[in-house]
Amino acid sequence: MGYQIIKKRCYFILTIILFLLFGAVSGTLAADNVRFSVSASPSSLPVFYMQDNADSINLDVSIHRSRNIAISRLIQGEVEAALLSTNEAAKLYNREIDVQILGIHNWGLFYLLSTKKEIKSWNDLRGKKIYVPDKGGPLDIVFQELAAKKSINFKTELKIKRGKMREVAQLMINNMAETAVVREPFVSQILLNNKNSRIVFDLQQEWEKEYNFRIAQAALVVRKDFAENNKELIKELEAQYKNSVEKLENNKNLAAELGQKYFEIQPEVTLKAYPSLNLEYQNIAEVKNEVISYLEILKSYSKETIGGRLPDEEFYFSY
Repeated sequence: MGYQIIKKRCYFILTIILFLLFGAVSGTLAADNVRFSVSASPSSLPVFYMQDNADSINLDVSIHRSRNIAISRLIQGEVEAALLSTNEAAKLYNREIDVQILGIHNWGLFYLLSTKKEIKSWNDLRGKKIYVPDKGGPLDIVFQELAAKKSINFKTELKIKRGKMREVAQLMINNMAETAVVREPFVSQILLNNKNSRIVFDLQQEWEKEYNFRIAQAALVVRKDFAENNKELIKELEAQYKNSVEKLENNKNLAAELGQKYFEIQPEVTLKAYPSLNLEYQNIAEVKNEVISYLEILKSYSKETIGGRLPDEEFYFSY
């Protein structure tokens, strides 16, 4: 009887030891795993290129259909990284969610389109009906700021109409709206489906005429605890992401293939949109001042756009 008890105890102890050993091994393997949340947009395609081609990092990429899903995943610890608009990242941080910006990957994708041939300059917009989606968001604020720089009173000299981005794009496609401020890839969808439409202003170019900093539109965001505990992995993640952005920038046919594979976007849309996405990955140490300047502009219009205040130094990842 005593022998059987000792035998069972030895078996139990051996089981625990094996569990701990295999757990340690699997933990080591899992250290190179990064769960990533991205939107269903062409600007997310470099992440999928990474997923398909990265050697030293195992990416598990999931698509979020709304930013709230991405935010929830970060809060719940379901992902380690996400591509988010810079102001949304600031909002998260100001809600005391421990996230950090690794770098900026998107430098604006806002354009003013029109089917009216007579609209060629900012002055030509006076008195015109203009659809501007996403009230209070970055696109709206960027357009308002540029109009103000051109001495145009946004409230009294422009006939502003609102709507959701997808709805406004459909109105333009169906000739039910003549002029609108939209973002890619909706810009390319409009241009491909309404031959009378054209880009009047690249708002990024207009912005750089007025300011010495760019529109730091979207960022690579990580959970702070993950970044602090995996700095070598983060360094490799940044390097591979930067390489992926450059690879697709130089091979738009490959970008179109990935767009069709992962998002079911027609190749012609991706081919047309990709050059206008302004994708270039830069580490936050290189562009921190540009990010702060951009967030200051957003805050001057609406504190809520960035979550009430400018984030402090802990918002910006450093090695």
